[in-house]
This record gives sequence, C-alpha cells and structure tokens, in this order.
Amino acid sequence: HDHPHMAPTDLICAGEIEQLGLKGEYAGRMGLGQNHFTLDAPVTPRELAKLIEEKLSVAHVRICGMTDEPCTKLSLGWGAPGGIMEELSNDETEIVVVGECCEWQFCEYARDAYQLGFKKSLLMVGHCGSERDGMKYVAKLLEEKIPGIEVKYIESREVYTYPER
Repeated sequence: HDHPHMAPTDLICAGEIEQLGLKGEYAGRMGLGQNHFTLDAPVTPRELAKLIEEKLSVAHVRICGMTDEPCTKLSLGWGAPGGIMEELSNDETEIVVVGECCEWQFCEYARDAYQLGFKKSLLMVGHCGSERDGMKYVAKLLEEKIPGIEVKYIESREVYTYPER
C-alpha cells in the first residue's frame, strides 16, 4: 500500500481522482502525501464533500472552515498524510482533503483561518474511505501488468458504524 503512494504519480491519489471524475491538472505529490490538483471548473467545499460521499461511498465527510465559496486549488492527502499544516498555510491551496488528521490542531486552524478572511477549508473523509478506490485502482494496474497472476481487492469497510440518519 505505501509503495503505490510513493510512485512518481501517487497511484492511490490517481485512483481516487479517477473515481471522483475530477477534471483538471495533477501537479504531483508535495512532501509527505499531499497531492496538488487544480480543477478545470470551480467547486465549493460543500459540493466536493457531497461528491466524495456519493462517488467514494463515504458515510460522512466533515468540513472545517469555508463551506460555500467556489475553489479550484486542491491539496489531496488520502489516508493519513503529513504536511497538512504546510498545505493549510499555503496561499495557493484552498481546499485540503485528508483521510484523517489531528482534529484539535488542523480543524481549528482551518476554522480560524477562514474566520480571519483566508480562503481555507479542510475536508476529513476517513482513512479507509479515502483510499479504497486508490487500492482498487492499484489492483487493476497489477492485473494488467502481471497477466496470469490473480489479483483481488479485499474490502475492509469503514472502521466506524454510523446511526441511521
């Protein structure tokens, strides 16, 4: 799992982008797991969170900071990335998407930054849900590259159980 993250193009990120159907320019991995992506068409953090819930079968995406301003500059950190504070404080980044993070530190920063007038949002997807389609993508690539070897993606499901809505 960690090796695909470290490929020249983060393969976990590539699978998530493909499943989400995001259109734009992938600028590559920045530091410890964050991937820069510029959208062709603006989206609000709330719209992106809803898209993630629908396309990645994630039960609940949490939003900290800005919710309804159109954005194009994403930092995608699937799983448990490093470099979150660097991305939140990066003037070029508008929405930081992570699987998981230290909430008392990064969520409060995103909320404070937005309240101070910075265009900042942090979306927390959940660890498993944020990497599931990346792992399916890796399984598909392995199957194509190594014919004759059976490759299976094994679903691990979400860690949490949610009450009915």
